[in-house]
Amino acid sequence: MRLRLSESACVAKGTFNIYIFQPQWVNEIIGVEADRLIRMEADFSRPGFQFRLDDPKSVWSIRPDGIVVSSKSRGVSCGHYLAKVLTALPVTPMQALGNNFAFKPVDEESDLPCETSKNWLEYAAKLQDISVASVSASIRRGSTIFNTAIHVSTDDGVTVQVNVHRDGLSIEEYQTAAKKFDSDLTAAAELLENEMGFEVTNDDSV
Repeated sequence: MRLRLSESACVAKGTFNIYIFQPQWVNEIIGVEADRLIRMEADFSRPGFQFRLDDPKSVWSIRPDGIVVSSKSRGVSCGHYLAKVLTALPVTPMQALGNNFAFKPVDEESDLPCETSKNWLEYAAKLQDISVASVSASIRRGSTIFNTAIHVSTDDGVTVQVNVHRDGLSIEEYQTAAKKFDSDLTAAAELLENEMGFEVTNDDSV
């Protein structure tokens, strides 16, 4: 099965002062002009808010317990921007950081390469009232954990996810981890190809 990156995100878990994220501060820290904040949304059920940028095309979710920078554009390095925030907030208590990647099949009709996963997912899909079937595995490489998952949904088809997780680091090491976003994407693609039998493409023409 040939996959293409569909969405990515850099997630920082910790304790953040959400009120520092004013348009002028965002401009100064990540180099985005205030007029590029094209929409802000508040969640009145809990503290926090969300804003969208048109360049880089991304969505920022700001909450006291974490920050998520996500994008559906493959050219956006979410970790690059979150690293700038962590560098500007060097006393932030951090718990973990994840570089997350979601892949979709180029052709939904192609077969899953992993025989065990394929058998289970095909079986689960036949069960009554099942809307999503999933299999997952965690692979540790040194201090980094690659959490992988294959989801088959009646609504959204196949999604393959890789979460590159790191915890127990210093703030400087978390900054470095965020900067590894692009290399983590490469490592995630290699893992899917070498360990799980997928093919990952960056070619928009296929």
